[in-house]
Amino acid sequence: MDKVVELAEQVERLRQQIVASLPNDEEALDALAHVKEAVIVLDDAADRILTAADEIKAAVPSTAPHSAAVNKAYGNLIEACSFHDLTCQRLTKIRKILETVTDGLDKMQPFLSDGNLPQALEPIDEDAALLNGPALENEGMSQEEIDRMLEM
Repeated sequence: MDKVVELAEQVERLRQQIVASLPNDEEALDALAHVKEAVIVLDDAADRILTAADEIKAAVPSTAPHSAAVNKAYGNLIEACSFHDLTCQRLTKIRKILETVTDGLDKMQPFLSDGNLPQALEPIDEDAALLNGPALENEGMSQEEIDRMLEM
């Protein structure tokens, strides 16, 4: 019986450590709001960059002495704006994880406070593993490899 009491005490200490290490709902919701705001700011920045690039290109006639340099710079600006898509995909992935964490915390709350068992978590979407988003730097395929595939 002493072993059962000892085990119960260890479980209770573990439960207290878990509760102490979890972010509260306000922190998780605040982080989620920051991620959503970052996507909005990125959208706005990309739109302004692309609009300015279009205006510059339109202002330089194709017969102007430096039109080739302007066209090249324009292409570089458009290509550089790929940061927008990649960053938004990564932020969306983070947002989904934060939403999963906050939902999980809500379901675990009765267990962590009263000792009741939590409700069963939602089943994992098996297709979600296929949607990894952009690769981290130096992982996955390079843009050149993708371009070569598309040229075939």
